[in-house]
Amino acid sequence: MLKDDFYRSGISATPVCVCGADRETSEHFLLHCNIHKKTSIELFEQLHEITASKETYRSAVTSEGMLLAPVSEHISKKQNRLIEDLIFEFISSTKPAL
Repeated sequence: MLKDDFYRSGISATPVCVCGADRETSEHFLLHCNIHKKTSIELFEQLHEITASKETYRSAVTSEGMLLAPVSEHISKKQNRLIEDLIFEFISSTKPAL
């Protein structure tokens, strides 16, 4: 769970990420948080390697839904598993406070 989840559950007093830029949602955490920018760039580079075409890559990284549950006729089951592995690796490497 991220701070936004804790806030909506009444556990946290604020939904704002420790970077101070926005609510700590999964989209912010994966795509926009300045604290994890370097790791995020590495994630995008690895996503690009997994997906063959620019169109697939663009689709995979422009929406939170595609990152969390890639569903596309352009993404194979193997690519889907690799993307899921990347997401878990990203989360593990950023060590979010739970």
